[in-house]
Amino acid sequence: MELAFETKERKLLFRFTTRAWWNIEQQEGSLNKLLDRMNGDDKPLDATCLLIAETATAGERFAGGREKITKDYVIDNLTPMQVKQAAKVAKSAVTAGMNRQELDQDDEEVIDAILLELEAQERAKKESAARMTGRTSPQGNASATD
Repeated sequence: MELAFETKERKLLFRFTTRAWWNIEQQEGSLNKLLDRMNGDDKPLDATCLLIAETATAGERFAGGREKITKDYVIDNLTPMQVKQAAKVAKSAVTAGMNRQELDQDDEEVIDAILLELEAQERAKKESAARMTGRTSPQGNASATD
């Protein structure tokens, strides 16, 4: 499975390389700080666009290109929904890049496991938000007499 994302203008490939990791550390201090910002209240969109830009730049270089994908490119060319989708792909690239040497499975199996984990986290967030607002799932609405 290829980690890629299509925009109107081009296809962005996503990889996580040592260069991408180093660039993130230079700008954020650490990869963990960037990921925490993405999930927190301290400029999550800025952090998300940075991760997308760095992993897309690494993908571009891997494919033989030299163009640097910038945060401004992401901001100017992706819709909010596309940013959300590209962020999932970028997170998958980070996980795959960090685990690549440790796993014996081929890339497709690794990426599938990563995507399943991300989807499970997203479902858990939605369920938690629903509980906080007082909504329950259809199964939670069944009465004792059903």
